[in-house]
Amino acid sequence: MRFDSYSEFSYNYKDRTNSDYLEVKGISWGTNINYKHLLRKNIFIKAGLGYYRYSFNTLKGISIWGETKSRPINYNSEIEVLYYTDGYWYNCVSLNVGLEKAIPLSKNLQVITSLNFSNYYTYAQNYHLGHNDSNFKVNNKKSFGYSGYLNLGITKTINDYSFGPFILMPIYTSWMKDKLFDETTTKNEAVNKWFRGWGMGLTFSKNIQI
Repeated sequence: MRFDSYSEFSYNYKDRTNSDYLEVKGISWGTNINYKHLLRKNIFIKAGLGYYRYSFNTLKGISIWGETKSRPINYNSEIEVLYYTDGYWYNCVSLNVGLEKAIPLSKNLQVITSLNFSNYYTYAQNYHLGHNDSNFKVNNKKSFGYSGYLNLGITKTINDYSFGPFILMPIYTSWMKDKLFDETTTKNEAVNKWFRGWGMGLTFSKNIQI
């Protein structure tokens, strides 16, 4: 599970000349399965894939109508009204690689540190429409973004099995702009952030003899 805070940004919606301002936060979660290979003593390289629900689910901003907890979305409807979403998420396949180091504390206890890189490919997108408490789902398949992050955890080993908690710190994150938001922000197709987040999780490993 990972919490992210994103810098406030401004945008113009359609032909309006004034700017709206929005600050977004999100709690995302996912699961990975990785294969680790020993490079040298206590140093591993790992690779794998998983599922990640990349979320932007807390919105707070200022518009011409005052404070808002949503943003306009280009929703197809027979009724010519402006629709808003107050939270949205992207279902993603994540491809992961990393470098890991184990620091023994005792015979069955060790500290695990790792530098990781994940690339996200989204296959379905969901937008919560606050006015009628419904979800608008789109199935656009495309590359969504990537993230580099650090993990720090502690594991206990019993026979060939290891398990334990870890904390996560995102270093750099980049993601593609969503064309369903009919806004003009910047000419760049991607946006990014440094740090501004944290996460936590559980790890479970089995030693495989080859």
